[in-house]
Amino acid sequence: MGRTSVDCNYRSRSRACLCNLLTRTMSYSVAGVVILSLLSSGCSLPIELPPLQPAEELPPLSLNLPADPPLPAISAGKEHTCMLLEDGSPTCWGFNNTGQAAPIAGEYVAISAGDFHTCALQSDGAPVCWGIREDYLDLTPPEDEKFVAISSGGEHVCGLKSDGSAVCWGADFSGQSSPPPGERFASLGSGSSYTCGIRSDGSVKCWGANGGGQASPPRGSRVKEISGGGAHTCALKEDGSALCWGWGGDIPVLGTESTGATSPPVEEKFASISNGHYHTCALRTDGSAVCWGRHHNGQTTPPLNERFTAISGGEFHTCALRADGTPACWGYDRVGQSSPPLWTQRLAR
Repeated sequence: MGRTSVDCNYRSRSRACLCNLLTRTMSYSVAGVVILSLLSSGCSLPIELPPLQPAEELPPLSLNLPADPPLPAISAGKEHTCMLLEDGSPTCWGFNNTGQAAPIAGEYVAISAGDFHTCALQSDGAPVCWGIREDYLDLTPPEDEKFVAISSGGEHVCGLKSDGSAVCWGADFSGQSSPPPGERFASLGSGSSYTCGIRSDGSVKCWGANGGGQASPPRGSRVKEISGGGAHTCALKEDGSALCWGWGGDIPVLGTESTGATSPPVEEKFASISNGHYHTCALRTDGSAVCWGRHHNGQTTPPLNERFTAISGGEFHTCALRADGTPACWGYDRVGQSSPPLWTQRLAR
């Protein structure tokens, strides 16, 4: 909920955001490990960042969509999941009360699922969204805008332009669709009602809801990937260790250690990370998944002996992609969000 980011994550789904797209491009990852976001899910394309300069002198970032982006990709939303096949065509499953799991046909290079909507990017960077009735909330993308990355929050969407500026649309009751003017980012990760961006020097700037401290990154932190959740944010530092802040849904018990979504395992190093609502999942460099946080629906118990190239946290479920392109999901499955269509299991490359 949305990476050098990846949202993906669920509502950033940095997580996931898009976090699943550029899987074969990172030198520190196993083949196919995501760098884009929720998300679970928030995310961006790989770039060479310029040296740190005063904010007013930051040059445009060189962010160009690759001619042949590696697919497939996956993004978990609130109670639905969407996937891009190897040819860029979308397929979705789970709750579909507003059309969030009924994709608009086309060929896409990135996808990011929110609460009741899904957005994707065409090869020219044009955004396409489906789900949420216009009489309830207008999530129509801005006209004539092109993006290099996209990250869905709960009821808002943010896109990253080639110059590093962010454009957001949708709900704005907490300021989640009002990015700070003049800022440039290398990647984005959207949470439920907020979004965070990574600047070129690795510092983080967030905007929107902050009731749990999710939009207040630790002072002096420098990260390379970020993912928003319900009320918590997780990021990866340069060494691959996880850094989380906000409220992770845990209820502390006197004399015990926190096991919430903001308490990542110590001494672990990861290649990608994605937040769910109150849980977080990450991939080690060997492709194995590690999850932490609330576990009431099995969302933090990945299948044993599996290896994945991308991962995305939904509200109470998690989905991932194997190296052969087939999806696997675990956690809450009331409306089929954790049950990929059987034909997707025949996609093995």
